[in-house]
Amino acid sequence: MSEKMDRGTEALKSHVNDCQMMQMRQTRLGCFQELLGCEARTEFKIFNGETQVATALEDATCCCRFFCSPNHPFTMEVKELNTDAEMITIDRPFRCNFSPCKCCCYQEATVSSGGQELGSMKENCYFCVPMFTVKTAGGNALYKIHPPTCCGGCCVNCCAEGNPCGKGCCKVGFHVFPADQAKT
Repeated sequence: MSEKMDRGTEALKSHVNDCQMMQMRQTRLGCFQELLGCEARTEFKIFNGETQVATALEDATCCCRFFCSPNHPFTMEVKELNTDAEMITIDRPFRCNFSPCKCCCYQEATVSSGGQELGSMKENCYFCVPMFTVKTAGGNALYKIHPPTCCGGCCVNCCAEGNPCGKGCCKVGFHVFPADQAKT
């Protein structure tokens, strides 16, 4: 994607411009805290390639994470690694879980940076294949997101990313497409 980031904090712009891929990994401490039911905030590390550039803390209560996962509401601040400068803040309200057919209670999240809304992501109505739309702050569709499909687009293709019994068993990635692209 050849677009330049022109909104948000300087910390966000410096790490997003010319970035091909970022990864978000939950820390082991965060995993153990959740298993034990601790009230601590879940911690994530954000990588640009193999270089860690930011950390994120999920602000949600232990009860919400434990009993309402993966539906729980949260606010997550992503901060630059050495300066603690805000890159983005993600706000996700409580919504019902994924199901084979989704006609209400859509997942959604709003992304802001430096107090300025950058855009949002919202789940679309679907049958069998979950689909999302990424929108600008003005509400214009920017991207559509869905997993790879088979059977004429009627089913999620769990083998598209490789052998379902090998490394990464049954982990289906979501692909990002321009909103105006007809064939995805």
